[in-house]
Amino acid sequence: MMKFNRRSTSGTRDIGHHLRNTRRALGLSIDEIAEATKIRKPLLLAIEQSALHEIAEPFYRTLILKTYSEYVGLDWHDIQTEYNRESAYLSSTVSSRTVNTAGIQRSELWVATRMIKNFLLGFVLISAGAYVAFLAFAAFQPPSLVVQNPPNNFESTSNTAVVKGAVSGESDIRINGQRVLKKGDGSFEQAVTLSSGMNVIQIAAAKKYSKESVVTRTVYYQEANLP
Repeated sequence: MMKFNRRSTSGTRDIGHHLRNTRRALGLSIDEIAEATKIRKPLLLAIEQSALHEIAEPFYRTLILKTYSEYVGLDWHDIQTEYNRESAYLSSTVSSRTVNTAGIQRSELWVATRMIKNFLLGFVLISAGAYVAFLAFAAFQPPSLVVQNPPNNFESTSNTAVVKGAVSGESDIRINGQRVLKKGDGSFEQAVTLSSGMNVIQIAAAKKYSKESVVTRTVYYQEANLP
């Protein structure tokens, strides 16, 4: 094996660049280095291109670097010191990037979580507002009122007409202005005294804040003529 005078690498930051320049200065090709050191050409190229990470095992990295540097006459201790410095710098850079990436991920997660919370809060507020609006609308709507008896334009042979019907919700029932009690299911029934002739019966239902629902029934009553 040929030997060359040792050279110092003081101040060199790029080992691969320094080894390549040294080899070229000696007039050696990469194939000649591979033949003499028995190191495969791709590994030598990886060293010269500062891609030592492509050599998986740290032990082999060091061994190949030592063999190459000593063959071209460089001081191994200088190369080793520079290699350790570069490795430490690379590790700190990777760690810094990892920390920065983790910080960015945490920040993105915080933003996403905040957006979800704001969306859910907005959804709840909108839903609550819609529900309140619905309740207000329902409160002002007149109740549903159904009068089953008597039919309109009814001719009665009795001086009493029974008014029957049903109303929805919490509503008050009034027949001709007089309040009428209703059952739990909303139904009501009330007898009304008729006068001779045409009688107009007004049934009105209203909730606390709503308009009235009004149904009118006309009943005719003719007193019987006594003999």
